[in-house]
Amino acid sequence: MSRTIAGWREEFKYWIDGDQARRIVRAISSFVVPDPHADSHAEATYTVRSIYYDSPRFDFYHHKVDGLRRRKKLRVRSYARDGIPERLFLEIKHKRGRKVLKERAPLSPDLCKHALVHKEIPPLQPGDGMTPGTLRAAGRFVWFTRQLCLEPVVLVAYDRTAYVDRWHPQARLTMDRGVQSLLWPTYDALFEEGHLHPCTNGHVILELKFGDCMPQWMRCLIRSEGLMSTSISKYCLSLESWRSGQGVPEASHPSGMDH
Repeated sequence: MSRTIAGWREEFKYWIDGDQARRIVRAISSFVVPDPHADSHAEATYTVRSIYYDSPRFDFYHHKVDGLRRRKKLRVRSYARDGIPERLFLEIKHKRGRKVLKERAPLSPDLCKHALVHKEIPPLQPGDGMTPGTLRAAGRFVWFTRQLCLEPVVLVAYDRTAYVDRWHPQARLTMDRGVQSLLWPTYDALFEEGHLHPCTNGHVILELKFGDCMPQWMRCLIRSEGLMSTSISKYCLSLESWRSGQGVPEASHPSGMDH
């Protein structure tokens, strides 16, 4: 399941409740279609599971909390509801204010595990399907993990309802529910339910994403619902939901990657 995003895009986030979510789906029905990659096309839903990486000093976390305008985050992502998918994704998400750019490399689970465990791109075999773009994104992901001493910090899992604009597919609306997390995940945590910690207390995260110009139906939606954009990071929310006392979890921890 590949979602290739060319170029920078705008991204706005909002907290909403369940009633608003249902009202929004009714309001936008004439302007959108369900995300074609959804597990259930009728419900426009799929599951997202990501392992986020950070440095021993939690630099990515602090960059977000401190409001740095230019920042990035690294994660490995799965879109499979159950079992092991055909493809995983190494992602580098760059942020400049409200503008976002993703570099992503779709890899088979075996290639992905090799890259994460050994911090190198493995020797390729015929049929691996590695394009130059995939190799470039995977190589940069591995380079960052080495140079910044990045390790897996938290698994974040949630159910996403997603729609795309009928006429401009780069414009998307997503609603994320049931955000849960697990500290210091192993690679295999991407495929296991485990004991996850709830993070959002039943609230829904609404995201509006588009290219150069916000569609009119999004503008109308913001006005009709009285939406106020805010800064929301599922990575930071997940870390903070595990905190006890002051500060983020202790940096000294067992390695989260099985060898």
